[in-house]
This record gives sequence, structure tokens and C-alpha cells, in this order.
Amino acid sequence: MNNNLINGQIPPELFTLPNLMHLQLDNNNFGGTTIPDSYSNMSKLLKLSLRNCNLQGPIPDLSRIPNLYYVDLSSNHLDGIIPPNKLSLNITTIDLSNNNLTGTIPAVSFSDLPKLQKLFLSNNSLRGSVPSSIWQNRILTKRLEIDFESNQLSNISGSFDLPLNVTLRLRGNPLCSNTSLANFCGSQRQDNDDDSDMNPSTNFSTLECPQCRTPFEAPRTLAFLCFCAVPLRIGYRLKSPGFSYFLPYTSEFKEYLTKSLILKSYQLEIELFEWLNEPRLRMFLKIFPAYNSSNSDSKIFNVSEAERIENIFTTTLHFLALMNFCTPLLMVWFPAPKGAISMGALIGIILGGIAAAVTLSAIVSLVIVKANLQGYHLLSKRQRWNSGGWCAVAAIKRAQEGSLQGQREFLTEIDFLSRLHHRNLVTLVGYCNEEGDQMLVYEFMSRGTLRDQLFRIRDFPKSPYTLNSMVDEYGIHSCKGDSEQPLFKNQILSLAEREFG
Repeated sequence: MNNNLINGQIPPELFTLPNLMHLQLDNNNFGGTTIPDSYSNMSKLLKLSLRNCNLQGPIPDLSRIPNLYYVDLSSNHLDGIIPPNKLSLNITTIDLSNNNLTGTIPAVSFSDLPKLQKLFLSNNSLRGSVPSSIWQNRILTKRLEIDFESNQLSNISGSFDLPLNVTLRLRGNPLCSNTSLANFCGSQRQDNDDDSDMNPSTNFSTLECPQCRTPFEAPRTLAFLCFCAVPLRIGYRLKSPGFSYFLPYTSEFKEYLTKSLILKSYQLEIELFEWLNEPRLRMFLKIFPAYNSSNSDSKIFNVSEAERIENIFTTTLHFLALMNFCTPLLMVWFPAPKGAISMGALIGIILGGIAAAVTLSAIVSLVIVKANLQGYHLLSKRQRWNSGGWCAVAAIKRAQEGSLQGQREFLTEIDFLSRLHHRNLVTLVGYCNEEGDQMLVYEFMSRGTLRDQLFRIRDFPKSPYTLNSMVDEYGIHSCKGDSEQPLFKNQILSLAEREFG
């Protein structure tokens, strides 16, 4: 329910939902109300995100939530002290920045948290010392980013030596007058570039093997076998990950997917991933056929195996917000209806604790798109998209910004073209309706549009009656015979009844 226009009091009754795991209400306006103390009793809560909600008052004690992974209460008007109680050992992200918090940084709250990746307390009024136990006395196997900028902190208690995978930012604090701490007070901020647009897979030399011909590729882990195959390509976007950095979880993520898909580890590759705004994580995967030295057909997925994997993605792995699932012969789209709950928001929770089974109800529309490349060379440059890479793609009809076509007309067109099939009606093969974008995908029209056919006729008739009869000749008046649903002539407004200026 984030990014809406919700106002009024934040509902305290939410704690009565016994199976609530994911509460995200970012960017709403709760009119200066406080976070209910009852939220501390959400025993199954995994993620709590109330960023930029105009909240005030104290932070409730969240230490009673045993498996909490992610807390973001930033950009509010919260005041008082940080509760001096230890949070869940599963916590990966704590963001309390841009508030009015006072008091000291409680060491007990943030020390000995083995999975902690991000701790942001910047732009508050915290004073005292920075406890070095936050990055000490813990097993540092993952990256940790600490941002305490723009507070009233005066010193660091304990050792100044930071492990290589820890980033500490203290700019804008009185302690920066100490020259020995200047390294932590620089104006340059470390970006997250080392956790984006990266391929975590190991590169293996293929110099001894002939290069695979497109669309065949060599799995990196089997390159020494000179094995070329056509992979399935899967792209998805995580709208609300429950972690801050993905690289530490790549091995666990690959293990989880291969077990769910009943695949060997070498069959799955993470080609690339990148962080988007808000934050969101976009990722592209490859799944290769199983290697079989005695069967040359094993280089290409058969239909049943591709359908099996696709079925798992739409059932067992339905929490993944898929953007595409394709081979050179098949593409599957999963457009999320506007207003539906995005299951991609839960993948971070899965990665934060692979054993946690996170399921919510969602409406997922499935459209299977068979790539029709016949006549592809006839498309104009404006319509043509390159083939190869991420599969062969088709022309897209996209609503312009400020278009007069509304949501109702858009959905009506999808409804009718999905149910009507006729030789003179273009086939709708896919659509997207998300975040203000409206796009339709049609089959290729080798003979042009109806408009092209009508205006191609010499001495175009201006009489609406003549035009009406021409339309009749194209079969619009009676879509029966090769249509699954008849469309009768009296359902179409006669052109004679319209005004022509």
C-alpha cells in the first residue's frame, strides 16, 4: 500500500492480523500520528517500512519481533531515544535517518547482528560516542555500510580500525575536528556500484572451443566441454527487497532456485543485476538444458521441459515479479494488474532467510506470446527491434503521455481482442499496464492496417454509406465462422449516424 494518498491515523488494528509478514506503507501521509505500540506484537512480521509517512512520536520496541529482517522508518518526524534493546539476529537493514531522534547510540541495539548490511542514523540529533562494537565482535562475512552523518557525535569508543568490508560515514559531526578521524569525514560518499551491473558468475576460458553460433551459448561452468545450448532467459524485478546488497546472497539464491526448479547448479547463471530507485532490484537469468554427451537434442529445451520450468515460476516461485520468460521460440509475459499486490516485494525476505516460506495472494495475468517473425524484415525502422540477445521481439504500441485513451478504453480493447478471433482482426499477443505505462503487442500485419487498405483505393468515396459497405467487405459486420465469439452488425454504430466534418 505504499505510494498512495492514504491519510489519517495509521491503523493500530493491523497487529491483529496473525500472519502478516510484510507491512510497507511508504510515502503516505498519516498526519503526524505515532507508530502504534501494538506493532511490537506482530510476531511473524519480516519487513516493516514506513518511510516518509509524516509520523511522529517515539520508535516502538521492535526487539519482540523474532524474525524481523528489514526496518525503514526514515524521513519522518520521530523523536525520543532509540530503544536500547537488541533487534532480531536476522536483521539486514535498519534505516532511521532524517528524523528528530536524540540521546546516544545504544550499543546493545546494533552489536552482534551477524547479517546486518546497512545501518543509517544520519540527520538526527544523536550525541555521545560511536560504539565500535557495531563492527567488532561479530563475524564479518558480508558488507556493512554505516551512515551516522549530520548528528552531534563527539568520538568513537574503542578501536578506529575498520574491516575492509565496512564503510563508516561521519561527516557533519563534531568528532570530525579530530584529525585522526578525518578518513571518516570526507565529502565523497561511497556508491553501491560494486553491487550492481555485475555478473557474479565465474568466467571460464573458452579459447580451446569453437565459438557457439547464435542463439547457442556455452554455460560458463561447462565451457571446457565445448557444450553449446540455447538457454531460457528470465528477467524479473524485485519491487521491495528485504536486503540492501545482493552479492552476499548469490550462492544461496542460486541454490534455492535450482532446488525449486529441480536443476543442476551449472544450468543456472545470473547474467546481470542492477539496483533501481525506491529501491528495486532488476535481474536477468539464464537456464541451460541439462548436458548429455550422447544426445545432440539436449542442446535445446523441449516444449514439455520449458513448460515445466515456466509452471514452477508461476506457482512455486510466484513471488518473483517476472518481466519475461523466453527462448527464441517462446516468450511468456507476466504483467501485474494495476493495484495488485506485487509478489516481487517478498524476494528479499526469501534471500534474508532462505528457509522462510513467504506467500501472499496475488493476481498474476499470464500471456503466452509465440514469436511470429514472419515478415519481420518488412517492419519500419521505428517499429523494428533487434533480435538476438534477449530473444526476438516485436513491435509495441505504447500510449503517449497525455493520451486521451483512458484506463477503461485500454482494458476494453484488451478484453475484446482477447476473446475475438477472426482473419480480419489483428491478434493481441501481449500487454503491459503498470505504473502509468499502457502497451499492447500485436501480431505482425503483413498487409498493413485497415486504414492503409481503405486509403489505398483510388478516388476514395466520401459517402458514409459507401464507406460502411467497404468496412462490411472486410468482415467487421459478422465475425462468425472462424471466430470463437460472434460479433453482430448491430453492435457496431453505423457510420451514417456519425457526423463528418
